[in-house]
Amino acid sequence: MKKLNIGIISILILACLSLVSCATVEPKYVYKTEVISPKDEWLIDCELIEPPNKNEYMLGTVKDREKLLSNFASKLMNSIIVCNKRLADIREWKITAKEAIDKSANKP
Repeated sequence: MKKLNIGIISILILACLSLVSCATVEPKYVYKTEVISPKDEWLIDCELIEPPNKNEYMLGTVKDREKLLSNFASKLMNSIIVCNKRLADIREWKITAKEAIDKSANKP
Protein backbone atom coordinates (compact mmCIF):
# COMPACT_ATOMS: atom_id res chain seq x y z
CA MET A 1 0.00 0.00 0.00
CA LYS A 2 2.89 2.38 0.79
CA LYS A 3 4.36 1.82 -2.67
CA LEU A 4 0.99 2.62 -4.19
CA ASN A 5 0.73 5.85 -2.17
CA ILE A 6 4.25 6.87 -3.22
CA GLY A 7 3.37 6.14 -6.86
CA ILE A 8 0.15 8.17 -6.63
CA ILE A 9 1.95 11.03 -4.92
CA SER A 10 4.67 10.95 -7.60
CA ILE A 11 2.05 11.08 -10.34
CA LEU A 12 0.28 13.99 -8.61
CA ILE A 13 3.56 15.88 -8.23
CA LEU A 14 4.39 15.34 -11.92
CA ALA A 15 0.90 16.46 -12.91
CA CYS A 16 1.22 19.62 -10.80
CA LEU A 17 4.62 20.41 -12.23
CA SER A 18 3.37 19.99 -15.78
CA LEU A 19 0.42 22.29 -15.06
CA VAL A 20 2.72 24.91 -13.57
CA SER A 21 4.92 24.86 -16.65
CA CYS A 22 1.83 25.37 -18.84
CA ALA A 23 0.89 28.44 -16.83
CA THR A 24 4.11 30.32 -17.65
CA VAL A 25 3.62 33.26 -19.96
CA GLU A 26 6.02 34.04 -22.76
CA PRO A 27 7.40 37.58 -22.49
CA LYS A 28 5.95 40.00 -25.02
CA TYR A 29 8.33 42.31 -26.79
CA VAL A 30 7.08 45.73 -27.72
CA TYR A 31 9.04 47.55 -30.38
CA LYS A 32 8.74 51.31 -30.56
CA THR A 33 9.72 53.27 -33.64
CA GLU A 34 10.51 56.94 -33.35
CA VAL A 35 10.84 59.13 -36.39
CA ILE A 36 13.85 61.35 -36.04
CA SER A 37 14.41 64.14 -38.50
CA PRO A 38 16.39 67.38 -38.62
CA LYS A 39 14.77 70.74 -38.02
CA ASP A 40 12.94 72.19 -41.02
CA GLU A 41 14.98 75.39 -40.99
CA TRP A 42 18.12 73.32 -41.55
CA LEU A 43 16.71 71.89 -44.76
CA ILE A 44 16.01 75.09 -46.66
CA ASP A 45 18.12 75.89 -49.68
CA CYS A 46 21.12 78.14 -49.28
CA GLU A 47 20.53 81.69 -50.42
CA LEU A 48 21.63 82.39 -53.96
CA ILE A 49 23.19 85.82 -54.35
CA GLU A 50 22.67 87.45 -57.70
CA PRO A 51 25.77 88.99 -59.23
CA PRO A 52 25.67 92.69 -60.08
CA ASN A 53 23.67 93.74 -63.11
CA LYS A 54 26.08 93.66 -66.03
CA ASN A 55 24.69 96.83 -67.63
CA GLU A 56 24.94 98.78 -64.37
CA TYR A 57 28.42 97.38 -63.86
CA MET A 58 29.63 98.32 -67.37
CA LEU A 59 28.19 101.84 -67.14
CA GLY A 60 29.73 102.54 -63.73
CA THR A 61 33.00 104.19 -62.91
CA VAL A 62 35.91 102.23 -61.56
CA LYS A 63 34.83 103.08 -58.00
CA ASP A 64 31.23 102.08 -58.75
CA ARG A 65 32.39 98.76 -60.18
CA GLU A 66 34.61 98.14 -57.19
CA LYS A 67 31.71 98.94 -54.85
CA LEU A 68 29.35 96.57 -56.73
CA LEU A 69 31.87 93.73 -56.63
CA SER A 70 32.71 94.36 -52.95
CA ASN A 71 29.03 94.27 -51.98
CA PHE A 72 28.53 91.11 -54.02
CA ALA A 73 31.53 89.41 -52.40
CA SER A 74 30.36 90.44 -48.92
CA LYS A 75 26.80 89.13 -49.46
CA LEU A 76 28.17 85.95 -50.99
CA MET A 77 30.49 85.36 -48.04
CA ASN A 78 27.66 85.91 -45.53
CA SER A 79 25.47 83.46 -47.43
CA ILE A 80 28.21 80.82 -47.33
CA ILE A 81 28.72 81.36 -43.58
CA VAL A 82 24.99 80.91 -42.89
CA CYS A 83 24.85 77.82 -45.08
CA ASN A 84 27.93 76.28 -43.43
CA LYS A 85 26.42 76.93 -39.98
CA ARG A 86 23.28 75.02 -40.97
CA LEU A 87 25.39 72.15 -42.30
CA ALA A 88 27.38 72.08 -39.04
CA ASP A 89 24.09 71.96 -37.09
CA ILE A 90 22.93 69.03 -39.22
CA ARG A 91 26.21 67.19 -38.61
CA GLU A 92 25.90 67.80 -34.84
CA TRP A 93 22.26 66.66 -34.90
CA LYS A 94 23.25 63.48 -36.76
CA ILE A 95 25.81 62.60 -34.08
CA THR A 96 23.33 63.35 -31.27
CA ALA A 97 20.56 61.34 -32.94
CA LYS A 98 22.89 58.36 -33.48
CA GLU A 99 23.97 58.46 -29.83
CA ALA A 100 20.32 58.57 -28.71
CA ILE A 101 19.45 55.59 -30.93
CA ASP A 102 22.45 53.62 -29.69
CA LYS A 103 21.59 54.48 -26.09
CA SER A 104 17.96 53.37 -26.47
CA ALA A 105 19.04 50.18 -28.24
CA ASN A 106 21.28 49.26 -25.29
CA LYS A 107 18.52 49.69 -22.68
CA PRO A 108 17.47 46.42 -21.04
